[in-house]
Amino acid sequence: MDIGENLDWIGHAVMDAEMRIVCGLPAVRDPKIPFYIFDKNNAKDAGTPPQLSQGYGDAYIKGYRKLWGMQ
Repeated sequence: MDIGENLDWIGHAVMDAEMRIVCGLPAVRDPKIPFYIFDKNNAKDAGTPPQLSQGYGDAYIKGYRKLWGMQ
């Protein structure tokens, strides 16, 4: 098994947290950035060869866009 992090998701979360501070909003206490456990059953989800930020789904992108009023 290998534990992975989605760097794109982390980038979205950091941007959200920083912009909240810039706008005078309360700071984010827990940005809910998940770890993902890859094993022999799901390792192919990361791509062949494995790609950064692949295998985690993309629901977070739509979620942040909705939160930020971009859709």
